[in-house]
Amino acid sequence: MSADTPKKEIIAVICFSALALMIFYGRPPALTSASAAALAPWQPQKTLIQAKVVSAPAGQRIVRLSFDRKGTVSKVYVHEGDRVTPGQKLAELDAAGLIAQMHQAAAGVKIEQAKLLDLKNGDKIGTRDAASRMESVRATLDGARKNLAIVLQDAYAKSDDAVRAKTDQFFVMAKGTNPSMVYSLSDAGPQADLLSARWLVERELNAWKSSLDSFGLSSGNALSYVSVTETYLRQIKGFLDMTGSVLNNIRANDTLTITNLHNWRIDVFTGRTNLTTALRDIAAAEARVKEAQAGVTLQENDLTARQSGASDAQIMFQEGKVEEAQAKSEAFQSEVDKMALMSPVRGIVIRQNAHVGMVISGVGALITIQPAP
Repeated sequence: MSADTPKKEIIAVICFSALALMIFYGRPPALTSASAAALAPWQPQKTLIQAKVVSAPAGQRIVRLSFDRKGTVSKVYVHEGDRVTPGQKLAELDAAGLIAQMHQAAAGVKIEQAKLLDLKNGDKIGTRDAASRMESVRATLDGARKNLAIVLQDAYAKSDDAVRAKTDQFFVMAKGTNPSMVYSLSDAGPQADLLSARWLVERELNAWKSSLDSFGLSSGNALSYVSVTETYLRQIKGFLDMTGSVLNNIRANDTLTITNLHNWRIDVFTGRTNLTTALRDIAAAEARVKEAQAGVTLQENDLTARQSGASDAQIMFQEGKVEEAQAKSEAFQSEVDKMALMSPVRGIVIRQNAHVGMVISGVGALITIQPAP
């Protein structure tokens, strides 16, 4: 072996070492996927790390991090050369929308929990409120019944006025058993029918008044007297319709002026209108009573249910609603957590490419950390 051989070997070792150093330090490692197991020694126990490890080359203590979702960078907390610890926040994406949804979901949990508590405790507040509503609807029913009684009494008064005040002005001895007309008609048939109808309607009015007196109309029994009142009203209205038809066929002459005839027609028309109004008022008042009765029944059932407490099935159903709301809230919390880039290791930031306003749209290292004690 010649003397130059050792020198050549030394030179070869030096060149190989220099080449290795150039490869190792001269350019950054290529991006490769790293397993969680490889980083396990660097992760602190019970620390939530939200970061996507873009590269952690085997045998090299360098960690490259990026967000695992798209978005716009809103905050950057570190610079190159800064020392970081496990779990430290490095940067954030804009999460305003998600945070609002998270708060709404958290409020939903409280609402469902309050409902469950009410069911388990017998809903004391709800029972008290239901009792208060019960008093209110009963007062409404009492008012509706009183109004109906007044409307029924008014129907008789309108009928009495329509016959004895509005039409009797062109009858003679109208309330007697043999009434006649102030002005005799040329056609005896319609006149005889009208006089007979006037005698019958007098009997109806007297029977109606006796019925009211004996029935003792009040708010408590008014509803049962509606059909009786409507029957009398329709009979008397029929008499007024007949009277109006007769008057329309009369012509003014020397003994009956056009003014008197016109006034008679107006009075009969007014009486008929008043009875039509009475029928309409009765229908409306009756409807209000029935509506109020339905409200009382509904509130009685609600109050009874609240006083008896919730069933096991109702409680189980509400427990499911609570769990559902909690799962929704936790899902939003998880999404918000992912909007922050956290350091998984203790070390030094050797590269920081993130800046506020930067749009994250793909995979690429934003922050590189050199693990260090």
